[in-house]
Amino acid sequence: MTQTEQGLRFAAAQAQDWVNSNSDQQLEFGRFQGTLWRGFDLEFVRWQQENTQVEAEQIRIAVDWSRLLDQMIRINTLSARVVRIDSPPTENDDPLVIPDRISVPVDLDLHQLRVQQLLINGEELKSLSAKVSIQSEQLSVHHFSLNVRDTQIDSSVEITLAKPYQITGEVNARRELDDLLLNAQLAATGSIERLELALNAKGENISKPDQTQNVQANAVLTLLGSNPFETVRLNAENFDPSNWLEGAPHASLAIVATVEPNDDFSESTGNFSIRNARPSTVQSGGLPLSLIQARFNLSLKEQRPEQLDLWVDELRLAEGKRQAGSANATIQWRAPKQLDHQDDSLDVLAGDMNFDIKTNNIDASVLARLPQRLALTSMIQGTKTGTQVRVERLQVRDRQAELLGKLQIDLVDKVPLDTQIELRKINPANYVPDAGPFLQGDLNGTASFTGVLIQSGKAGAVDPVGEIIVDLMNSRLANAPLKLLAKAHRGYVALD
Repeated sequence: MTQTEQGLRFAAAQAQDWVNSNSDQQLEFGRFQGTLWRGFDLEFVRWQQENTQVEAEQIRIAVDWSRLLDQMIRINTLSARVVRIDSPPTENDDPLVIPDRISVPVDLDLHQLRVQQLLINGEELKSLSAKVSIQSEQLSVHHFSLNVRDTQIDSSVEITLAKPYQITGEVNARRELDDLLLNAQLAATGSIERLELALNAKGENISKPDQTQNVQANAVLTLLGSNPFETVRLNAENFDPSNWLEGAPHASLAIVATVEPNDDFSESTGNFSIRNARPSTVQSGGLPLSLIQARFNLSLKEQRPEQLDLWVDELRLAEGKRQAGSANATIQWRAPKQLDHQDDSLDVLAGDMNFDIKTNNIDASVLARLPQRLALTSMIQGTKTGTQVRVERLQVRDRQAELLGKLQIDLVDKVPLDTQIELRKINPANYVPDAGPFLQGDLNGTASFTGVLIQSGKAGAVDPVGEIIVDLMNSRLANAPLKLLAKAHRGYVALD
């Protein structure tokens, strides 16, 4: 069976029939050429379980069986022209369980792994190659190479296959743009319980050395703990996110960030500052942030997040040299009462919260296309207790226009909502792009809604069901006087 092509085909057919008949999986092999003993080519293999599909084409496998009696399998070649993996995200919230050890019955030495094209949920990765071995509970991956979106990645890693899973590895990434050479090196040492990372990245423009980008970062990750970061230190100069991340905005950032625990790891404090030397609008592909300075304090109780305080001391927006307003904020989070089945992760939405946000002359036209520049000065204060969110003070002013209000909403299946707003000298045409003459006006009055928000048939849309009251008795719209008193209750509308 191992030394003839007919025997290989028979064994593959038996495996295919058994899997298809005795499980919820589907397996299919294409045409074989060669033998298991000397190596073979396989036209394709397809495997599917529920919504997960894996397919490989033009596969070559060559195994050296000479050391099988020494409990060693050496695979000289494992290659494929194309491998496709389609695995949609699931909502499985089961916690990850790490076994005490991972054992294999024999040692494995994969001398040459090659995949010309790898497609993962449509994302293309090219020219994958590696050398892999598993010996004496040690996984070694060397000469790993991969090209992702014109970025060449090379790495090596060694992992002990038993707790605490000691890890030593490094990753090098290189990308060439029109006038910029990007290089990044990431080193990792430690274990999955406590992993130390060191990043050193540089973007060099030989003709413009003053624009050289530098990023240095050190971090200690506690991946299995309630707080995933033990320490973080980050420094960056002239950092342009668009050069490093697909779809990121253009900017020139100076970043300083630190996260430090106290001696008994019951508290972590963090500070970060970001300055942008080239702020520009979102519409132009830029980042309108000019400056942000913030700090936080995270307290733990029995290694569980207990309290988080975040202070955004200063946030400034700008477009070039033109200032576009500022803001500050304070957010206080407190953990909910722990239940036996809850995990130890930091889930901000599950706790109670106080928030206080203030803006001063914010020009929202740097964030989105608007008919004119704005000067939004606002105050938003509220709380979240359990599933109930209350905005106790909502005040937004744009020059002479003003909006006042309050809101209460419950985050349950049918979302109860109770909101009241007051309008003063609001011209809708100032806030709606391409607004016609119909929206020119001066709205004054009140509006309220009491009811629930229900998911509609259209994805992402909701329908309000309840009572709506609109009272605009001293207003103008389409440059004509407007007096409107309207009530709507579960589909019934009354107008005065």
